[in-house]
Amino acid sequence: MTRVVLTSEGRREYKKLSKDFQILIAETFNAEFARNPFSQSLHIRKLQPPFPGYRVRLRGYRIMFTLEPEFIRIYRIRLRKDAYR
Repeated sequence: MTRVVLTSEGRREYKKLSKDFQILIAETFNAEFARNPFSQSLHIRKLQPPFPGYRVRLRGYRIMFTLEPEFIRIYRIRLRKDAYR
């Protein structure tokens, strides 16, 4: 199982979310995502420059992350309309 960590920006954005959505994110990343980061049901896409890594869709949000050898680093959690700004 892969460990999931949040950057300081990712942690700040995570804390701004509703408790229900925080729980949904935690369940998604700790269950299915941690076992298989490229599950078809997660709608994962590789990002184009200037954004590093990948993104996963979760409701109206985009969660951007990078894959490191020992962990998954979440660096951005934003609404779809603001995610790529």
